[in-house]
Amino acid sequence: MGLGYAPVFIVALLVLVLGRRIVAGRKGIRYSRRSIFFRPVLYLALTAALVIIGLSLWELAAITTSVVVGILLGLKLGKRSNIFEKDGNVMYKRSNEILTIWIISFLIRVGIDFYSNPSLEGMLSGPLPKSESIASALAPAAAFSLILFCADLLLGFSAGLLFGEAVVLYRNYILKYGGAKRSASK
Repeated sequence: MGLGYAPVFIVALLVLVLGRRIVAGRKGIRYSRRSIFFRPVLYLALTAALVIIGLSLWELAAITTSVVVGILLGLKLGKRSNIFEKDGNVMYKRSNEILTIWIISFLIRVGIDFYSNPSLEGMLSGPLPKSESIASALAPAAAFSLILFCADLLLGFSAGLLFGEAVVLYRNYILKYGGAKRSASK
């Protein structure tokens, strides 16, 4: 498979992932603690991994703030999520607002990850023309770092948003069903 097919493959994969998330979000997903907490915990783990790899104190504070803002917004918008029964199974629907925000941030993150230059190799190599300064040669590297940092902020925000909604869904499940496991026979 040549590189010419890579964009088509990426777009097809995005359509598949997003289509599946939209359909599941609209029709409902079978409730389990795993189903509501898996993605938020995975996103939080990825965000924590980014923090561990040596971000500056400012970057750490910014990413932590994006997670906290996401959690607060997830707690607020998560109230619009719904827990219901269908064919004897407990199901849940994500709020339309959270689903929309997640899709937009996902597309932006994927765009940043796949369409930004993944390698700085050769960017600063070779002699500089006399008309160029060191600062102008470093500008592409700084812009690239800023773009990746924005992707990290979006990941942290998404992690918080989904985690906040998961907390609301879990709390609503406990309030509605008392924490007892529901069976299909009821």
